[in-house]
Amino acid sequence: MNLDGGRHVDREIVSPPEGPVPDTVFGLPLHPLVIHAVVVLVPLAALGAFALAGVPRWRRAYGWPVLALATVALLSVPVATRTGEQLKASLTLGGPVLDKVARHQQLGGLVIWAVLPLWALLLALVLAHRSGQRPGVEAVAAWLAALAGVAATVLVVLAGHAGATAVWNPAG
Repeated sequence: MNLDGGRHVDREIVSPPEGPVPDTVFGLPLHPLVIHAVVVLVPLAALGAFALAGVPRWRRAYGWPVLALATVALLSVPVATRTGEQLKASLTLGGPVLDKVARHQQLGGLVIWAVLPLWALLLALVLAHRSGQRPGVEAVAAWLAALAGVAATVLVVLAGHAGATAVWNPAG
């Protein structure tokens, strides 16, 4: 991908950061593929948190599956971050697109700090429900998880929009 404010820039071969995550799959950059896990799973986990907060009787049947979904979402965030670093290292960027990629990277780096509380609060909710805590304790954990889900979803949308703008409207 060669971007520089809408002008063509020759690719420069740069070694991506070292680590266990590959940077391509079948010749395609892995980052645009992996981010879809974050973009889909984080809002789904947030929706699940709202469902568990709004319908307490669902906590027994759906608490663990929502927590599992949030766990996969949480684990996908560092993979998306790492592959994004690898993609950036493989490109020669400049001009307005560099600023947009930097904004995307800044917001993307915050996503883990929004998804982690969602996951932790869902875990607290599931454990509180399992241990038979007072309904008030469960309700507080459930609504805090739902609020954390809103924050995580908003941050995912902002980071995703910044990344999409860098790719699809680099000069604008």
